[in-house]
Amino acid sequence: MPKDERELKHISKPLSYQMFRLIDRERYPILVTYHDVGQGHTGTVYAASNWKRTVENKRKVYVNTTGARTSFYQNGESFKKKEMDLKLIGETTIVRWEHWICKPEEMQGWLESHKWVRVPLFKKDGTEKTWASGKQAFRYVKKC
Repeated sequence: MPKDERELKHISKPLSYQMFRLIDRERYPILVTYHDVGQGHTGTVYAASNWKRTVENKRKVYVNTTGARTSFYQNGESFKKKEMDLKLIGETTIVRWEHWICKPEEMQGWLESHKWVRVPLFKKDGTEKTWASGKQAFRYVKKC
């Protein structure tokens, strides 16, 4: 949105307020967000709020029958192109931004000092659950 049309002149300030006062950063020490270059976004707000630009990926852009941009992944489910009747209209670049509560190399110590432990995940049949990469799936839980 053009700067002269904004109600908030410095959107990075409310974003910073949210990051440190409204989000439980002990529970969520790493925040992740994205911007879409194809939509005219530059990531300036994230840069001004001390986020770090980490990854850029090219993605195909599709529209549905009403002309709205859409994705194969919606509400936690993946769909096939033919199931959704989508039309390819081009490509865009999606940029990932991260905000860490501490330096990445200090994260293990931070987790330990805040009593977070890594726990492996298992399927109902007792076998190890794995990520798509083949590595053991896990989650972090807080020790009381």
